[in-house]
Amino acid sequence: LFKRIINDNQMEGLADKSLKSLWKVISKNIQFLPGENDDDFKNIMRGLTSVVDGIECIRTKFGSAHGRKAQSSNIEHRHARLANLAAHTVAGVVLETLDANNQSKEE
Repeated sequence: LFKRIINDNQMEGLADKSLKSLWKVISKNIQFLPGENDDDFKNIMRGLTSVVDGIECIRTKFGSAHGRKAQSSNIEHRHARLANLAAHTVAGVVLETLDANNQSKEE
């Protein structure tokens, strides 16, 4: 999703293709915050950044990306659900914000 948004919107500054790097480009190029001095929303954005970092760590440690065999772990369904819902929340916020930004540009 992040790669597609970056490419479709011709965003620059991608250092590598890690999730953390993709998030950095997205968060710098999309206006998430309603105002510049809104500390409450800045705290939430820091939380989203922590979610992205956590998902990247879980994917790297336990995932089977790039043809690797997934590590055995004691991850339970509830852990997978937490990671999935957190990723869904981040993706939803990005898509809704991008849509709102595009609508405001059209007005």
